[in-house]
Amino acid sequence: MGFNPLEHQGIPLERQVRSRRELDVEPVDPDHEPGGRTGRRPA
Repeated sequence: MGFNPLEHQGIPLERQVRSRRELDVEPVDPDHEPGGRTGRRPA
């Protein structure tokens, strides 16, 4: 059996660790990251 989010109530806003504003960040583009997907920088 899998997790069904519709069966759970969730955490009230006052008890959540982060706000929606803190969770709304720019996505990371791996093609423009230094070192690419491997995380290594070119020599």
